[in-house]
Amino acid sequence: MKVYRTIIMMVAAACGLALTGCHTTEENYKAAYDKAVEKTRQNRGLEWEEKQAERVQTNTVIDGDSVRVKRYHFNVVDDKPDVAKKYAVVTGEFQQKFNAMSMRDRYRKEGHQSYVVYHAKEKTYFVVANAYDDLAVAAAFIRIMPQKSKVKPTVPLPWILEKMY
Repeated sequence: MKVYRTIIMMVAAACGLALTGCHTTEENYKAAYDKAVEKTRQNRGLEWEEKQAERVQTNTVIDGDSVRVKRYHFNVVDDKPDVAKKYAVVTGEFQQKFNAMSMRDRYRKEGHQSYVVYHAKEKTYFVVANAYDDLAVAAAFIRIMPQKSKVKPTVPLPWILEKMY
C-alpha cells in the first residue's frame, strides 16, 4: 500500500511540474520572430537587392514632386486594350491575378477607372487606379489620392506606368 501511495505522489508531482514549467511567453515568440526575420533578410540575395535599388532609383521631377516613372510594354487584363492611357497610376503589384482583380474592383466601386495590366517579363500584375494622357495630371493624382480613395496602396509609394507604343 505504501508503494502505491509513493507512486501516486510521484505521478502527481510530475504532473504538477509539467503544468507549471516551460510555458511560452510573448518574449519567446518575439525572439523567435526576430530570429526568423533576420534569417530571411540574410537569404534574400542579390535579386532582392537589385529590385530594392530599382525602387529607389532616380525619380522624375514633375511640378516639384519626385515621382517614379517606368516605361513598359504590357497587356490589359480582362478589359479592352483601349482603356489604357499613356500614363497610369500604379497602386498595387501582385503575383496572382485574383488579388489584382479584387483590388481593381474595390477601386471601381469608388468610381475610379481602374484596370489591371500584366507585365510578362516581371510576371507581375499591376493595378492601375486611374490613367491619364498627361504626366502632370497623373502626378497630381498621386498627391491627392489619399483624399480621393479609401483603398490603401499595396506598394510603398504609388508610381506612374508609361505605356510604350
